[in-house]
Amino acid sequence: MVVLLFLSTLKGGNIIKFDELADVKSESGVVATLIAEPNMLNFIENLKGDDFTDRANGVIYDAICRLKDQEIQQVDAFNITASITGDGKLQKRAEGCLTPDVISQIVDNAKFLARGTSEEFVLLVNNVLAMAYKRKLYRDLNAAQTRVLSAKSITDIQRDVSDILDSAADNYINGADIPKIGDQLDDIMQKIEAKQGANRGYEFECVPQLNDYVTIDKNEMLTFLAPMKSGKSIMLMDTAIDVIRQGGKCIYLDTEMTDALFTQRLIAYYSQVPVQHIRRGNYDDDERRRVEKAIETIKGLELYHKYIPIYTSDEIYGYVKTMKRKCGCDVLFFDYLKPSSSTDAYGTYAELGNLTNVLKNRIAGDLDMAVVSACQASRNGGIADSVRIAQYSSAVIKMERKDYADFKAAEEYGNYRFTILYNRLGEQMQEGEQWIDANFFGNYAQFQKCKQHQQEDIYGEIPQEAANNNNKEKENG
Repeated sequence: MVVLLFLSTLKGGNIIKFDELADVKSESGVVATLIAEPNMLNFIENLKGDDFTDRANGVIYDAICRLKDQEIQQVDAFNITASITGDGKLQKRAEGCLTPDVISQIVDNAKFLARGTSEEFVLLVNNVLAMAYKRKLYRDLNAAQTRVLSAKSITDIQRDVSDILDSAADNYINGADIPKIGDQLDDIMQKIEAKQGANRGYEFECVPQLNDYVTIDKNEMLTFLAPMKSGKSIMLMDTAIDVIRQGGKCIYLDTEMTDALFTQRLIAYYSQVPVQHIRRGNYDDDERRRVEKAIETIKGLELYHKYIPIYTSDEIYGYVKTMKRKCGCDVLFFDYLKPSSSTDAYGTYAELGNLTNVLKNRIAGDLDMAVVSACQASRNGGIADSVRIAQYSSAVIKMERKDYADFKAAEEYGNYRFTILYNRLGEQMQEGEQWIDANFFGNYAQFQKCKQHQQEDIYGEIPQEAANNNNKEKENG
């Protein structure tokens, strides 16, 4: 009775048969997509081979998961077959439905059935999970029907019906996995206390005054804002070096610089040899020795750089999740937030919004990492292309070259200023009234701390020598 009434509602009043609770097309699509693009596994959390009604699809799915656990990247007929034969349970499940020829045919057909985007793929996965849930519910309610029909009294029937429906909801429908806030307090306090002192997160060493406002913490995203060619990449690289010195492991996804160009800046940083000399191989014996020493240092860095001029948000997530699993990377540097494919204003806005959402919520949040990114300033000094960057960022730090005409003794207080525009992590800063002073040396790819100005030091005259030096830095930056 219970099962019939419930299942009749699933199909507009017509009773659904158990064998109708299947979506083999979605199951085949999931398997085909994973064969074509194994990294799509990163978008699956709860799906198991037993959730497939087609036994062959379920076995192949579990075989692909096994390949991932073994860190085997190539998903082809040979590796799938080897994965099945290497596991006794899989091999037994495959009997009667999978042969090497059948596996080869499934792999060959995958390119016709595979989905091209994560959105399409996740929809297929959800279809498979929904059908698996309905089948479990069907079995539970069918078993409960016998219990209800054998009840001795109205009271027993009411109690049994209530228990059955509550159990179904608890097991399959509601938010039973949502913990009570009080149960989380001990864990939350441990994390807070762990951040005190030296363990409160990675700190900025290149511009240490930034630590009064923000630090590089897991689950948070910091964004540096600057005009074009204004040192964003060098600030991110310097910060990555700071993190590594403190024991962190970094992955640096770069939309601008190839591995070679990035490495040249690293060598300039560690050797104090001008980057122009390194690019041309034009240095004296002393510089050569410093370069060789820098190279040995760089070889030992827990820093992973990948040049990605064209990318999707799904690829970014896949790269980072893999590097976290394989290398233990705990900080992502993304240089920089810009559209990869969109040409119109709306497409750009949506693409950047989606990318920033992935960086903040899926990478910083779900993967328990820190994210440091950069974005380009508009002509009026705000965030170009998408306000969603500010919405998702934990803090936005504006960096800019100083206008030396506004300062006296400007060299003493550095040639750059940093302003905290938005900050959900701590103290706010009033733009135009407060800033942090820093020195930028473009030739050596370095930001360095310097003396901080006082209010009475601003709005004075600057010596011509300091102005000339600033112009040189602009040319080298």
